[in-house]
Amino acid sequence: MASVFTTIRLSAQNLEFTNNSSTGIYPKFVIQNGKTTLTVKAMITVTYTWNQIPVNFDNSDGRSRYKMVVTQNMGSAVVTYEIFWMHMRSVNRYSGHIKSTTNFNNGSRPIERSESFRGKII
Repeated sequence: MASVFTTIRLSAQNLEFTNNSSTGIYPKFVIQNGKTTLTVKAMITVTYTWNQIPVNFDNSDGRSRYKMVVTQNMGSAVVTYEIFWMHMRSVNRYSGHIKSTTNFNNGSRPIERSESFRGKII
């Protein structure tokens, strides 16, 4: 978790979220200059960048919540990423979360993965 500013200034901030687990498949995601970048670490390290950022959907209870859903077609599978982050204004901290769902084209059941992150201003 890390710190943040007001909602008005928040849209101009650059944020980096680092995985809470050292064994996670998603070591970090970065929101910077109107783009979201996700690093995926499996047998090789791959970086995905999208020209969008999570949008604010809730400002209640002293927390600002942001969410973005993107789909990546990888040929043999389609992966949907739900990228969520939250600013807790009372303690000036960030936290993030990624949920991914992989649907294989061979008809096998979907595989879901969920990982938590701590964030900071960069």
